[in-house]
Amino acid sequence: MNADGAQGFIGADFDRLLSRASFAKTTILIAIAFFAMVMVGEFGELFGFIDVNSAELDTTVMIYAFVLIGFGVGFLISAIGVCMWIYRAHATLRETGREDLEYSPGWAVGWFFIPFANLWMPYQAMRALWNESHLTDEGYGSEPPSGLGQWWACWIGSNILSNFTSPLTEASDGSIVQIGFVLAIIANALSIGSALLLYRIIESITQAQITNLGAMQAFE
Repeated sequence: MNADGAQGFIGADFDRLLSRASFAKTTILIAIAFFAMVMVGEFGELFGFIDVNSAELDTTVMIYAFVLIGFGVGFLISAIGVCMWIYRAHATLRETGREDLEYSPGWAVGWFFIPFANLWMPYQAMRALWNESHLTDEGYGSEPPSGLGQWWACWIGSNILSNFTSPLTEASDGSIVQIGFVLAIIANALSIGSALLLYRIIESITQAQITNLGAMQAFE
């Protein structure tokens, strides 16, 4: 059942879920576009076509600077959009009568901002959201649902590599600087992969909630 077909019987909670999902997916696509543009700039820096440390600000450097600013803004907006969807998807579970839920909507978002816990707990909360939305009883010791493990591995890998890139690209040794740019490019590639997988996860969970939970609600 598609979103339009679901509108005939779903309630306001599902309307908000669809709206949040649409917003999150749009912002993810925007973030992917900026990740790609930043990667182009990093290739330019790696091969010497762009020199942000040059005393002269040419057109290419200025464009790259605006891309970096847009990237920061786009990433922030996409993070807000995804957090809004995560909160709404978890809230929808509760509002449609799902019981014994391990993660509250607030904590499903909050785990992303708690050091060390954010390395694992957001994934666990997303996995629980997947299972509850698809009406499965898969245990945490089993294989994760399709795409979830890859999404989280790309996200964590990107964050780890990003922590090394700034010190390396600011080093005085040219070879170390090049290594920094290579790692930055790999980190952005992983971020794009993570974003694409998250886009599919949002689609799948949203559709599962409309199909499964919406049907359950309609027959109550």
